Amino acid sequence: NNLSSINVRSNPVLDTLSVTSNPGITVVNVTQNPELTYLNVSNTSITDLDISHNTNLVYLNAQETAITILDLINNIKLSTIRVNWCPINTLTFSGKMDPLIGNYVTADGKEGVIFYAENCVKIVSIDEASKPWDYLGTTTGATSDTDGVANTNKIPNSSAVQWCRAKGEAWYLPAKNELLAIYKNKAILNTTLSSIGGKQLGNAYYWTSTESNNIGAYRIQFSNGEVNGTGPSRNNSYNVRAVRVL
Repeated sequence: NNLSSINVRSNPVLDTLSVTSNPGITVVNVTQNPELTYLNVSNTSITDLDISHNTNLVYLNAQETAITILDLINNIKLSTIRVNWCPINTLTFSGKMDPLIGNYVTADGKEGVIFYAENCVKIVSIDEASKPWDYLGTTTGATSDTDGVANTNKIPNSSAVQWCRAKGEAWYLPAKNELLAIYKNKAILNTTLSSIGGKQLGNAYYWTSTESNNIGAYRIQFSNGEVNGTGPSRNNSYNVRAVRVL
């Protein structure tokens, strides 16, 4: 339709609201609708959405809006969340939200797909490169299995790291467990990557930022999930994906 505004503040028992495909709408106020369970504001021009009072919300579709910050702390009943094609920079929630995985977002103008959603949201780049890890023969201290940021900061001159950081300071080379989370969700991530014209995750080795010894670093075989910290040196080129926290 061609609605430019909508006022539902006097409808406290409203259960379902859909204003999708109304590009003239810039504000949707649902703070007076505590019984709302279904909300669809997709394909509108809203930049902000306060759903902190909608604790019964089960379904939320905010894809293709201009929302950059979304707070879902109070929405513990949510089972379906769609934020595809949104310029989201911050996504806050409590606990684990598997429905977020596979959503396409942009952060600071860079595209990504959500691969992790347990108390924080992490996205993986839609492209990749083949780069060496470098630092052959050096003990770098980049040994964390979970903190790719800490590892990345210890190997700033790595070719793999420099490719990731070229996207922005928030981007980094994932630690071993972070890359395993990407592998675990490979199928759903590839479905999204295919739909947006991104580079699908392949079946070759991908570097992590976790070193194994002074000549090697962990890499993961994306055909079967095998984790390997021995064999070819850091000077060998393997696939690299960048990640960041929203």
